[in-house]
This record gives sequence, structure tokens and C-alpha cells, in this order.
Amino acid sequence: MFQKVWSTSLRQPTLVLRPADVDAEELMFKVPRDRPVRATVTVPRSTPHHNLFFKILREVYDNGPAGEAFPSFDTFRDALSIEIGHCTISKGFDGQWHKFPKSWRFSKVDQVQFNALFEKSMAVIVQAGFVDEGYARQKFEELLGYPLGRAA
Repeated sequence: MFQKVWSTSLRQPTLVLRPADVDAEELMFKVPRDRPVRATVTVPRSTPHHNLFFKILREVYDNGPAGEAFPSFDTFRDALSIEIGHCTISKGFDGQWHKFPKSWRFSKVDQVQFNALFEKSMAVIVQAGFVDEGYARQKFEELLGYPLGRAA
């Protein structure tokens, strides 16, 4: 919606947000010029990365012990979300604490968060013995688009 423009002065470089399209320009005209403004900046999710991740999860579920350990793909995905900490914890009517998986929707998780969740997910899947480390490394490199540094 906005483009980043760096401006340098003799004192200090500053970041200026400039409208990237007509809708953003109309929004900017509604912002008071004499008052501070707070903005939340997110990195949009990559559809190919999202699709790759869920393809990997489906592959792991359909072709390995994960499919035997969990009654459904949704249960597997929910358990993985809870295991990596992508969940909320609240007290139930029974007085016990319960964990509930958070959403993976595009509007809830930006690309930076998604990359971290992907890395944690692959680590859990490897640790649980659902895939080997070489497979996880290959898929993570595929997601990132470049090779990871080799372990010493």
C-alpha cells in the first residue's frame, strides 16, 4: 500500500512512507498532518511459500508415521501449532488450562512470522522422527530460495 523512501540529511536519515497507489493516497489525505501517527508495517505473505509449507505438511501426514499418530490432518496441524507455541492458553470451565492453536491465515501471520513458524515446524517434525534432517533442510532452502550454510 505504501512505498518506502529513504531521505538523508546532514543530521539523520529518515524513513518516509509515500502512497503506492490511489487508495493509499486517499487514506493519507485523511491523516491529520499536525499529529503523530502510528502505523503497523507487515511483510506480506508469499502465496508460494504458504502453499509449499502446507504441501510439506500434507506430504508428511500422508506418507509417514504422522498419519498413523493423528486421526486427521487437521488434528496433526493443530498439534504441530501447539507444539511450536503458535497457540493461546486459557482456562476452561473445568478450571484446567487448555491450549488452542492460532490461525495461520494470511491476515494473522506475516511473512517474517511465517518463516519462523516454518523453521520451528520443520525442527519439531524432524525431532519427532516424521522426516529426516536432509529432507527438512531441502524444503527449508526451497522456501527461502537460497541454500543454508553448511554445518561445521
